[in-house]
Amino acid sequence: MVRNLNDKFDSKVVCALKGIAIILMVCNHLYPIPEWIFPSNQYISLQIGAKTLASYWGGFSKICVAIFAFLSGIGMYYTYKKKKSIGGGYKYNLNKLRGFLTTYWLILILFYLPIMSISGVLQFKISDFILNLFAIRTSYIRIAWYVRYYIILVVSFPIYMLALKNKSYNAIGITIRVVLLLALGVVKVGLSFLESGGVILEMLREYVDYTPIVLLGYYFGEVNAYECFFAKVKKIRLLNNLFAEMLVFAFVFLARGAVKDIVLFKADILYTPVIVYISWRFLVRCCGLCYELMSLLGKYSLEIWFLHAIFFIGNESVQKIAYWPKYSVLILPWTLCILLPVAVMFQKAKALLTNLESGFSKKIHLLKKL
Repeated sequence: MVRNLNDKFDSKVVCALKGIAIILMVCNHLYPIPEWIFPSNQYISLQIGAKTLASYWGGFSKICVAIFAFLSGIGMYYTYKKKKSIGGGYKYNLNKLRGFLTTYWLILILFYLPIMSISGVLQFKISDFILNLFAIRTSYIRIAWYVRYYIILVVSFPIYMLALKNKSYNAIGITIRVVLLLALGVVKVGLSFLESGGVILEMLREYVDYTPIVLLGYYFGEVNAYECFFAKVKKIRLLNNLFAEMLVFAFVFLARGAVKDIVLFKADILYTPVIVYISWRFLVRCCGLCYELMSLLGKYSLEIWFLHAIFFIGNESVQKIAYWPKYSVLILPWTLCILLPVAVMFQKAKALLTNLESGFSKKIHLLKKL
């Protein structure tokens, strides 16, 4: 029996979900942080109480970080499953990390350094540059802290794989999975008693904030949670409809504004799986052009992530490019329309350089044999 494509939560869905996540990320940086926006570039939006509607939406959009972490966890599961060994999966993820860092470094060097220099906001120091390469300092790309988190996550993930190796979902397996989450939660609580300050402490906090969400994504991948859940829900009309999903979304939207942490964890560990599920069903319902657009943005999400922070380097004229439409509802699509062609050209150029490098390496290898 062939499954309905709407029932599948596969790599195509993950790519489209990354498209949604990158939209949320851009919103999170465009709208809710007034101190990032020059007075002349302030946008126009519907005022609701003390904030604008765009600001409320931008604040909620911070969940994009947890969505990327959750999807990374699902990706980790399928990577290690496909490679059938911890060593094979680790090697694959290290190569993936290399590509991730190459994109980050090239964008930093080819875009940020020249534009910051021309616009007069660059104070270049070699030590500062080196620290920015690994996002230990983020004075160039100020939203790049996740780079350092991702490096540590990829390097440390085999620890969890060793703990989970050959552990099925029996009493022992479930206990180990819960203990891994609780251990990170306990460390998070312990760190909360320490005074803020210092990049090492900040990196530890980032790690214990988001690694439980990565692990939860891994667990969801293990049990194929979304497809199993949908197989049951689709039989219940009361739950399997757009109205019910929008009600749940509204609840999460309000709850996230009120509750940020739950005991040992960031509350996003509860909100994120729900938002990912609703986003998946939304994509399926819309299908067609919307799905293709989200998939396109997802394909270039990494480049858009690094590129969009160029509007927050501290130069009024550069920032004005993004905020030119003035109205919040227009700023987002305008910004994406600016960035997407640049992201496409950059990715194609990087792929070309990679192929040339690979071909050159093969020729050198053949010459050495001769």
